[in-house]
Amino acid sequence: MNLHFKKTRINGFLKKLVEYCFRRNIRYTVLIVYLFGLVIKSHRHIKLYAIEWLDQNKTNFIKILDPQEYVYSYGPQDSIGVQRAEKVRLPMVNIYHFENARISVLSSSILLDNKIIIERVEGVDVIRCDYSSGHVLIHDSVNALVQNIQITNLEQGIFLGGNGAFNYYHWMIEILPKLQYLNELDKLGYEGFPLLVSEDVDHIKSFREALNIIAKDRLVLMLDRDKTYCAGRLVYINAPNSLPFNLRQNDKIRIADFLMRPSSIKYLRNQLFMNAGFSPTAKESRRIYFARRNERREYNQPEIFEIFRQQGFQKVFMEELSLKEQISLIYNAEVLAGPTGAEWTNLIFCREGAKCLCWMADGFGDFSAFSNLAKIVGADMRYITFRTASNSTRDLYYKSYFVDANKIRRGLDTLLGAAA
Repeated sequence: MNLHFKKTRINGFLKKLVEYCFRRNIRYTVLIVYLFGLVIKSHRHIKLYAIEWLDQNKTNFIKILDPQEYVYSYGPQDSIGVQRAEKVRLPMVNIYHFENARISVLSSSILLDNKIIIERVEGVDVIRCDYSSGHVLIHDSVNALVQNIQITNLEQGIFLGGNGAFNYYHWMIEILPKLQYLNELDKLGYEGFPLLVSEDVDHIKSFREALNIIAKDRLVLMLDRDKTYCAGRLVYINAPNSLPFNLRQNDKIRIADFLMRPSSIKYLRNQLFMNAGFSPTAKESRRIYFARRNERREYNQPEIFEIFRQQGFQKVFMEELSLKEQISLIYNAEVLAGPTGAEWTNLIFCREGAKCLCWMADGFGDFSAFSNLAKIVGADMRYITFRTASNSTRDLYYKSYFVDANKIRRGLDTLLGAAA
């Protein structure tokens, strides 16, 4: 048996053991899994660490950058305009300083000698959440199993990685807005610290364009996704906007799981508008359909697009456009439509009053990331849901599906009627 395949099967089995323990509220789940791993000798390069949640860390806390505040989180609005909202507490945005800290650019965590510090979504029960990514293989609310990957030393840096750093939404909404506080960091003596970002930023044109616009001439270091780094001096800012990276099996997303700072989104929008070479003066009106290459979440796209084509929609692959092109396209859109996905992050560039139609698997529950963005910029976003067999947020990210064309047609007619 191939060694990589064998490790994959073992890790898959251990993941299932974790889920089993979680469903039955068994304490010290990861400790059980770790001990089991020792028995089957699969954890030679894996170590068990106690978890400290970042918001409970007092030792490395430096300063409050933004105070806590209360706002509303807005759930998905259905096709006839019914929408629920819940009041949520936005936690403080803080700066932390660590020394000799180990990081993985795809993990929102800091590994020290005797513990791992993980950033969580405050107010969301950790028993529901899965923050496993990068060097964090699995965790419960007490312990985490961390993989010992090849280590590279760094002198210093400001961490701009984290869970989902490869994803357009996580990059634009959770990570990039941290640059709002760069001037404050410089006043604290961190002006010479480079920005530590994922190598994905170098590979994805729009990521790099957005970074260059806001960070300007700041020194940037690209970190390898498959390595860990030991930073002599590390600056860490918790995310101004956040949501659980993944949920445990069969746990649905809730409206209150989404914490979004309107001031943070407006900062990002203004910075990119002002500095991307785009002047929001055009008066075009376009109908845009977010098309997909079927690399994941394949669906009956030809059938569905035909409905929109007949209504004057233009098929667009957003990932093929420069950032400036995306900004211009979205700002000049009268109506946007497409399946749920990271391209909806571009709602931050919408003109007030734009109409949006999105379809989403019911397994995502009250996924409110894009409905919150729509509310902040003043767009009217409606949702159509369809049934799926899976409730796993990880599975739904890849799972193919079929959407009822008649349901989409009725939803579009309702939306266009509202736009008339």
